Amino acid sequence: TGGLLTYVGFTKSEKVVAGVVGILGAVYLLVGVIGIVSGGLLGILSHEYSLLDNIIHLTLGIAGLVVYFMSNSVKRSDKNSIKL
Repeated sequence: TGGLLTYVGFTKSEKVVAGVVGILGAVYLLVGVIGIVSGGLLGILSHEYSLLDNIIHLTLGIAGLVVYFMSNSVKRSDKNSIKL
């Protein structure tokens, strides 16, 4: 994911970057929640995630979604502001 974010960050527009960050945030959050409910990701993995893995996934997921929603709210407030 680091390589993808680096590529998108340097080559794409802010809107695309925000979208990718939001999607990755949602995926990380989903992996964290599923990891807590079913340690082996519903049988997909041969091993289970540790508590630290789940905390990292949840933290990255929440951070990604916060960045996504904050970037959208800043864009909306810029459009609604009155320019003097």
